Amino acid sequence: MLTRNPPTKALVSGLLILSCFQALPAVAAPFSAVLPSSRSVEVGVTATAFATILNADDVIAEGCSITPSTGVDAAFTYQTTDPASNAVTGTVNTPVDIAAGSSQSFVIAMTPNSDFPATDVQFDFNCSTGSATSFTGINTLLLSGNSSPVADVVAVAVTPGGGGISRLPRDGVFGLMSLATTNVGSAATITARPVDLSGLDGFLRICETDQDTSNCLEEPTEETTGPLAADQTRTYSVFINSNTRIFLDAANRRTAVEFVDEFGNIRGSTSVAIEGGGPSAQTFFSNNIADQIIQPSCTSCHVAGGDAEASPLVFEIDEVPGFRETNFAVIDNYFKTVADAEATLIGAATGMNGHPQIVTEDSPVINTFQVFFELLETE
Repeated sequence: MLTRNPPTKALVSGLLILSCFQALPAVAAPFSAVLPSSRSVEVGVTATAFATILNADDVIAEGCSITPSTGVDAAFTYQTTDPASNAVTGTVNTPVDIAAGSSQSFVIAMTPNSDFPATDVQFDFNCSTGSATSFTGINTLLLSGNSSPVADVVAVAVTPGGGGISRLPRDGVFGLMSLATTNVGSAATITARPVDLSGLDGFLRICETDQDTSNCLEEPTEETTGPLAADQTRTYSVFINSNTRIFLDAANRRTAVEFVDEFGNIRGSTSVAIEGGGPSAQTFFSNNIADQIIQPSCTSCHVAGGDAEASPLVFEIDEVPGFRETNFAVIDNYFKTVADAEATLIGAATGMNGHPQIVTEDSPVINTFQVFFELLETE
């Protein structure tokens, strides 16, 4: 039977199940996940990680198995585990059935036979109901084989609210991911650096944190470097800022942290999905709609005493202090209380139902309104 590698800890298994249920995109059954997402070991030393297969189908997934699909010179085995304790169960390299709507946890083990650089190893998670789609950093393992002792940084990331998703506040406020790391290999000087995997319109900062208080030990910077002894634990916080809205795409919109030794070799990594950021609906309205559209085009009628004063949309003129905030509240309330508000407003702007035409259907103004309505929907 396989023996469990203690440094991965029971916490990894619990987080793995969370990521499987909450962070993976709904593409097909089965789903799968792997944690930790990186190992770096000597030739002949076994690297282990936990894997989960989730059967999201309404029938039994029969004969579920795991095999590496990336060619690396390493022996491979897998075996079922008890997710509550991480204890191995079943028989090595034996497919299992997974009930409908259930999951099965495994320990996977890879033993390098020769020296090879960090390679993102993909796996075939196969069941009678289909095969899980491969997503880097979610159900792959960044593995290296080394001819001499090296650092092996096992990293686990958590986010506020859980689920493996860092939800970024708006209007320039930072989102957060926290990391706990343990070096289960040899001592090394390690640089921890956040890596954008989503085309982030913003920036990333990292700091090492006090393990008792979670406070930064120094000002957050683009990377942080320090010695990491064998069996030493360090914790970090990563601050994520986005100037534009990021919509949830857990497979592709992610932030990772890499742990790199003094020779430039990646000795550990982990990642989380990100969503949110960008301007709030009110900020977007004030910057792009209030003065540009509402005041010049709508306040000739949609004001007290105007032709449309009986409408639910009655705005303040720009001489009134705080008119932008007031007029945002008017549209926000209309959007939340009137059925098909978006279609009605766009229809009115383009001259439908006897309303004076303000813009044409292909006007950039329509796109501006659609972005605004999308922000309202997500707040």
